[in-house]
Amino acid sequence: MKMPVSLAIVTLFVCSLTNPARAQSRQIGGTYLSNSNFAWWSFLPPPKAFAYFDENDSGDSTVNAFLLSYLSDEVYPRSDETFNDDWIEDFADDLEDDGIELIDYESYAWTGTEVAIMELDDAMIVVFRGSHGGDSNAVNFFADWLTDINGTAIQRTIGSQSVYVHEGFWYASDSAYDDVLSYVSAAHAEGKKIWLTGHSLGGANATITAARLQWEDGIPVQGLHTFGSPRVGNQDFKKLFTDDAPGGIPALQDRTRRWVVEGDWATTLFQFYRQWRLQWSWWVMGFVPTYFDVHYYHVGQTNLIKDVGTNSFEIDYDIPSNRGMPANLSSLSQDGEHMQYTEGLAEEIARVLDSDSQQTQRNTLLNLDIR
Repeated sequence: MKMPVSLAIVTLFVCSLTNPARAQSRQIGGTYLSNSNFAWWSFLPPPKAFAYFDENDSGDSTVNAFLLSYLSDEVYPRSDETFNDDWIEDFADDLEDDGIELIDYESYAWTGTEVAIMELDDAMIVVFRGSHGGDSNAVNFFADWLTDINGTAIQRTIGSQSVYVHEGFWYASDSAYDDVLSYVSAAHAEGKKIWLTGHSLGGANATITAARLQWEDGIPVQGLHTFGSPRVGNQDFKKLFTDDAPGGIPALQDRTRRWVVEGDWATTLFQFYRQWRLQWSWWVMGFVPTYFDVHYYHVGQTNLIKDVGTNSFEIDYDIPSNRGMPANLSSLSQDGEHMQYTEGLAEEIARVLDSDSQQTQRNTLLNLDIR
């Protein structure tokens, strides 16, 4: 005799409550995660990682920081991958598995800039790729590195504010700005929250873009997270983050999180730029050589990720933005401090999501394919 469907469902539900399976554990990224006892909801598909992204977060969410760091890593082609249309298609499929949609991936070969535009139901996330030497720069192999070392201070007007910024970062971000603005404007008109992120050079590009969106085009940026970013601009540029933008758009400072692994050489770069010039002097009745210094500043709230030994990390959330920090010369190696952001935040996720009720969320996040 066949069992009615409704009775079968009830029986399955009762069995799930009265016959709990033995809990299992497995090791992921050095952290042990325990799977809770089976319950009726265990038969539903688990939520995808980006189901936990909070589009309205004001900057305090460790989950958002971890997911944005993950995206900032994912936009780099891996060492065994070739950047082409097939790579972008595979990249989009991987993102879909994680619960986020890739709208576009643009490459600007002459500046080396690459940017991925992604969407959730209520948010758009703009991810700038960091420095990458290789075939992702189809025209200029050295484009990213030339951008990085061009620290000349150039004067630009953002909104109504005159600022000095790092020349290389300005032109790199500017090459993508019109396309980014087009996507972001449409998303903003639909009521989506706007988020920007990037690692290293990508963080610098995201920083300039966020300031321009608010001050030039009146588009509020809900959140900006940078990972291992160098300094971008002078004190006047920093004011674009500490002051409200035109139209009463809230200042970016409280919604900007600057993540730094202690010893990361890239975050110590560009403290100042010294420019020599000839200037008329009435004392000597002629032109004399002189110079002016442009000091670059970090922006946003600094969160310091500290390696406390045996690849274990702790995070200090109360760090002055421009705190001096010695740089480790090995930090730019493949396993050095410059590449440890997602790893450090993964450990923080395991600490923050430590209750039984958070096991599904913790497991889902830490099961991401972290590099």
